[in-house]
Amino acid sequence: MSREARGAPSPQQELNMNKCSICGEKYEGYGNNARPINDGVCCGSCNGKVLRARLQRHDMGLPMLALDHELVEMKLVKSH
Repeated sequence: MSREARGAPSPQQELNMNKCSICGEKYEGYGNNARPINDGVCCGSCNGKVLRARLQRHDMGLPMLALDHELVEMKLVKSH
């Protein structure tokens, strides 16, 4: 049975795959900005978590793309 028939990515597809900075799974394409969760690129599945985190920050009046340690450095939140 061929790789394609098994649903496995072809060697060319494998070269174009990236690793999500949140869940660690491989994905194809450009990915999404993972801020404020981390400073990487995430898959489409994890992008929902990123959007929820951004909206929570917006609702609290905080910069949507700042990472937690950056908020502490900006003295917008207290460190734990």
